[in-house]
Amino acid sequence: MKRGMRRAIRSRGFTLVELLVVIAIIGILIALLLPAIQAAREAARRLECQNHLKQIALGCLLHESSLHYFPTGGWNVIWIGDPDLGMGKRQPGGWVYNILPFIELKSLHDFGKGVPYGTAAKQACARKIYETSIGLFNCPTRRPAILYPYTLGPSQNAEQYGIPLGAGRGDYAINAGTTICQSNSSYGGTHAPYPLAAGLNPNYSWPDFSTLDGICYMRSTITLKAIIDGTTHTYLVGEKYLVPDHYDSGIVNDDNSSLYTGFEDDNFRTSFYPPCRDRGGVQFGCAFGSAHSQIWNAAFCDGSVRPMKYDIDPVIHGYLANRRDRQTVPGNAL
Repeated sequence: MKRGMRRAIRSRGFTLVELLVVIAIIGILIALLLPAIQAAREAARRLECQNHLKQIALGCLLHESSLHYFPTGGWNVIWIGDPDLGMGKRQPGGWVYNILPFIELKSLHDFGKGVPYGTAAKQACARKIYETSIGLFNCPTRRPAILYPYTLGPSQNAEQYGIPLGAGRGDYAINAGTTICQSNSSYGGTHAPYPLAAGLNPNYSWPDFSTLDGICYMRSTITLKAIIDGTTHTYLVGEKYLVPDHYDSGIVNDDNSSLYTGFEDDNFRTSFYPPCRDRGGVQFGCAFGSAHSQIWNAAFCDGSVRPMKYDIDPVIHGYLANRRDRQTVPGNAL
């Protein structure tokens, strides 16, 4: 009887072959489920990215509702925002800095307000702003809101903020129109009012930007009335193309400064190049695009956010970037 009980107990166990078969089945199931899990996670990240753009667009529209023009593009790459210089053409900071009060970040916008310019205390305040990352301005598919390397050296703008420890960077850019946007072009780095007194001088010779057809650029004050094509047919803010090899490096011209700088290609994009999915070794200094596999996201001037195809017709892409070409785009063309 005891021998029979031992045989019965042994017969209820797994053999090594059976155990290996079970492990193999579990492995196959995991392999089948993993792509679905990854796809679900990416869908959630894409939705979060669209929500970011929605909040940013609403901040821009609240700015327009309050001041009757969309946020100015500031001066250029060497300048960041100064809370003592208002919100218009006298403000050197770019569009991100100018919408901070309208996205519940007024305390950051006003940091250093009233501190005398040119003092070490004022420099420290400006440097703190330069270094601040904001999760709202980073796409979760691409990179987190952390402190990224500062690689521009002491000559960038020692007068305003000295040498930062790093930089807060973003993954969204405002629509500057259809013309190529480069920090060293005729409307970028070569027109730096330096020192600050030069830019505030009423006789300072600013470049003429009347030919630019976007929503935001150097010292712009674009009103709703100026969007002749209609707010539903004009880009406001979109995801920007970046080279994956340099998400963290800070050594490429279109991603080497801060969220808060004035007009240059870190925070501004145009339709000069077609939108692209991020890919290694290929740099387009002013293209829209994203890290998402199928689409990139854009917020329009009416506040709506739409997924856009990478293979959008270049002509239509140009129409959507131009606020005044009198070309409307049917919804089925997107």
